[in-house]
Amino acid sequence: MTENVNCNIHGENEGCMICQHLQNESGLGYARVLVLPEEDDYETAMCENCEIILLSEAGWTEKLTSIAGWKLFCKQCYKNTLKNHTLVAEGYMK
Repeated sequence: MTENVNCNIHGENEGCMICQHLQNESGLGYARVLVLPEEDDYETAMCENCEIILLSEAGWTEKLTSIAGWKLFCKQCYKNTLKNHTLVAEGYMK
């Protein structure tokens, strides 16, 4: 099961991952990776550039990890951050 996070604003909440570009900028296109119910992973959002790296590297690699600078957000902070961007792709990934 995915770990919860303790958010200073929203308290105990489901954890989600987000790239540093979505954290620090606004107006970007982003892809959202949803989690299958049987998977033990975080819902994740990444900017289009990180998605291009994900696809070109054929998966989650050290290169993507270093460029993305992942941060664990609570679900509510994650949703609030994504309001500053535009959803361009969404899907499930193993």
